Amino acid sequence: MRPTRRKKTPAVSLKVLVCASGVIALTYHSITDVDLRGWGHGYYHHFQGHETVARNLSLEKLPRLTMPHGVFLFGPDSQSVHIPEKLRFERNFTSEQLWLLEDHAIDLEFEEKRCASYGYGLPTNPRRRRLFLGSLIADDSMEVLRATSAEAYNIAHTVAFVESNFTHSQESRQFGYKLGSKRLYSLQQLYGDRTKVSVDYYVATPDEQGVNDDMFREILQKDAIQFRWERNGMRPDDVGIYRDTDEMFTRDFLRALQICDVPQLRPNQDCKQPKIIAKTLIMESSPLCITNFKVRSWYHPDASLGECIVRVGNSSLHPLAERGFHATRNGQTLPQEQDLLYNHTYGERPEAERVGDFDPERYKNDKYPLWTASDLRFAEGGEMVERSGGGPTAFHFHNFFENTDQLRVKYTTYAHADPAAANKSAWELHDDLKVAVKCALAEDLAVDGSREVFDLPDRIRPIYYLDRKRRDRRHQKWRSIVEEEKRRYPNSTIASSDAVEDYYYESYQNDAIASSDAAAEVPETPETDQPSPIIERAWDSSRSVVMGMATNQVLSQFQQFVTSLRATGFNGAVILGVSPNLGRDIAELLRTHNVTTKVIENAKSCTYNGYKDEKGNVLNTTESPWWHCPELYPDYKLTHARFVLYRDWLNECESCTDGVVLTDTSDSYFQRDPFATANRLGIRYPVMVFEEIDSIDNTHWLTDFPVKSCRKHTVGPTRVLCSGSTMGSREGILGYLDAMIEEMDYWKTKDECRIDMVSGARGVSFSVANEIELNLSNPLLPPRVQPGDDQSIHNYLYYTGRLKDAVAIPHRTGPLHVVGVEASDIYNKNATVEAEEAGVDDLWGLEGFYVKDGDWRNWLPERYGLTEPGTGLVTNLDGRPSAQVHQENRFGSLNRQWMRMMIEKGWPYNQFNRSIDHRM
Repeated sequence: MRPTRRKKTPAVSLKVLVCASGVIALTYHSITDVDLRGWGHGYYHHFQGHETVARNLSLEKLPRLTMPHGVFLFGPDSQSVHIPEKLRFERNFTSEQLWLLEDHAIDLEFEEKRCASYGYGLPTNPRRRRLFLGSLIADDSMEVLRATSAEAYNIAHTVAFVESNFTHSQESRQFGYKLGSKRLYSLQQLYGDRTKVSVDYYVATPDEQGVNDDMFREILQKDAIQFRWERNGMRPDDVGIYRDTDEMFTRDFLRALQICDVPQLRPNQDCKQPKIIAKTLIMESSPLCITNFKVRSWYHPDASLGECIVRVGNSSLHPLAERGFHATRNGQTLPQEQDLLYNHTYGERPEAERVGDFDPERYKNDKYPLWTASDLRFAEGGEMVERSGGGPTAFHFHNFFENTDQLRVKYTTYAHADPAAANKSAWELHDDLKVAVKCALAEDLAVDGSREVFDLPDRIRPIYYLDRKRRDRRHQKWRSIVEEEKRRYPNSTIASSDAVEDYYYESYQNDAIASSDAAAEVPETPETDQPSPIIERAWDSSRSVVMGMATNQVLSQFQQFVTSLRATGFNGAVILGVSPNLGRDIAELLRTHNVTTKVIENAKSCTYNGYKDEKGNVLNTTESPWWHCPELYPDYKLTHARFVLYRDWLNECESCTDGVVLTDTSDSYFQRDPFATANRLGIRYPVMVFEEIDSIDNTHWLTDFPVKSCRKHTVGPTRVLCSGSTMGSREGILGYLDAMIEEMDYWKTKDECRIDMVSGARGVSFSVANEIELNLSNPLLPPRVQPGDDQSIHNYLYYTGRLKDAVAIPHRTGPLHVVGVEASDIYNKNATVEAEEAGVDDLWGLEGFYVKDGDWRNWLPERYGLTEPGTGLVTNLDGRPSAQVHQENRFGSLNRQWMRMMIEKGWPYNQFNRSIDHRM
């Protein structure tokens, strides 16, 4: 329903008499036109001469408030203005975006999980708080406004903007959001029809602000925000959020602020430290140029309970703060009565520069001053909040301008202005821009990884840029801007700097070892500037396949792997390589669950020889009890041959047209259909490789030593990718297998590539591949062999760009969850230590050690944040059950009882159940 159109009121002329004294006289008479142009321009060019200037301004009869430092004019909000039909529009969102935006119903179980992800609880009778947003606005690009508004679409009660006729550096500017303008109407529709969007106007008298500080003018301008919030009916139990226009809390955190039991949002605050501070992910000029969140993040927006905000909270309970504004007249201090009226009332409060710096004589009742919008931005006193696991709670779309002229206006006229900015190249304006330029010039964004990882699950990415076309269009726009700059400044080099070192991208390729001989051995990275293509059509599980090697395994391992997978409802193909002469019980289990078996006969004589021991002696693998070669491919050890066999099996499977999972089997089980999960997450890529936890990286010898020895190359401190967890499309996986086999064939031909990894090493986490030959039911046993160079090859190929269309899925965010290092740490560094302290003698048998009150489902304490209470399911970072859990045996015996009970009861929690997993 459209709002009732207000009866048109007579327009007025506001005649402003301005002089250097700062006294403003307002007189009115009726006129008809609306025109704000010239107000600031005329004033700016005359105030320094101390002469009185009259300017006739025609505008709607706006409510106004005269301040000692300027005038606030309050424009109509989006729900009280008639937008012409031809200027109306509906925002276009993809189905994925709409799924996230249509979140108005309250699902208590999901809200409880959401709150827990930020360390909050859920109130007994929750209701959503109202959100009031405020920011200044000037020459911000419409691209930024679209991106930020998408996060808050139809969530906020009020979104208040304030536009000034002056920049920070006292340069006059025209209002960009004039009444009745197309730009204003567009802005007022971006946040949805449930939100009141307004632009108010600040006409400054900068000569009377008393402080020669660019930021001080911004502080004074922000005062209009709390006046607007008051006008729109903000209550003490509402939430005020101040942000710059290019910042926004994530939608998930906005919802958390509305409903969770947030300590800063409880009633009866003392308002000493009321702020909720964002931990913010920064994007530089393009959504594909993402800075490393762990290296550098931002710390805005900021939120507070209305109870602690000026003009909303109880001013009789909270004493006034002394503030920094001092008006003068003709350079002289004002008379005492005017000084008391004007000064110490506006602007910054010095006492808020340091937490706890309050005068005890002024605040004897343990109540502290109310906060202005600028206090929320600049004053200290609050808590920074990030998502569990270290995820961001906000986004900063930094320097998302449409052209370099806009960039130069920013750096010439706004805060910390550079007078020479007009004559500098973009990369010379600021180190932030230097980073963005380098990102734009990257021939292949796989080098920094940001393009590849943008839309992976639970990376917590902006809703607006989940639309691939939009983010690619923005990145191409930024690239064209940079190319234009290169032509404009051909002699200006893009040098690195110390500051730039703080801006690592999320994933990167390290330089090869400096060696001319080595360089010849390293294949060149394919040149491409295209993103990995997402597969638009959802995968049909009935036409998908799960494949793995399952030689030398016992019944319980088949039960764990096969029955858990089928219990998820997965009805596609399961193809397993098995040993000859399977036991009758195993054969019956596999037949019952429609598993296709491929018998792996060992070759009588392996032709894959040549591994050397530490003394340089060639090992005869035919005499080794640990090395085997399949009869079909005797020139491959089985850890390599599995990739050749996978290729054969996939080519033979005519029904396997959609998704493919290649996985280790002896230490894996399923909790959800992996293909249905990939569809839900929207991450169907041709090849998906899966990161392990970031407490280890590829400087670990398992990857680094073989790759350095063979390829004279290092992939450096990059994230470890598990070679026993790979997923993708049929075509993508066939390409992946071709690449792996081609590289393995190369390694076979070089003595330096035939690394002695047979002897292994104590204390080293097992490779994802070594399960093929070993029964690893007890993770505390030291490895007898370590045939893990497939892991080395897998990582080497990805980080040198040899895996076409491959995307690295961040740890604990995708369908396949590799728990190995986490599980090992829990068992070895915590459980065994606690057991020893508790006097437990058998540290090998800790089955049920953490179980309380006989409830086998709660086999792991909630403090680890790894399982779902009440079910024991291992979860992703978002609290939803992981589709597959890999390397589960690293938990030792902690989960043995749970595993037995799940097998016995038929995996009761694997089928979708809203009481357990409402977001499936």
